[in-house]
Amino acid sequence: MMARYLDPREQPNKWLGATLKGFVNETFEGNEKAKDALLIAVQHICVGVKPGFIEEIFSEWIDQYCEMLSKSN
Repeated sequence: MMARYLDPREQPNKWLGATLKGFVNETFEGNEKAKDALLIAVQHICVGVKPGFIEEIFSEWIDQYCEMLSKSN
């Protein structure tokens, strides 16, 4: 089965949400209450932020992610 990748240029809010959720899951392993609270906050932030702002603030992450994807194909 092929992994599904989000294109941050097409879906910046979903990409940012998935990226931050991955960080939270790795960081808060073993502390489910803190992890769940932070995941809820991350979801609300990522949905409410304008895509252009995400692209501006996280352009370096987006570029690195897209480069990684292009090398894996």
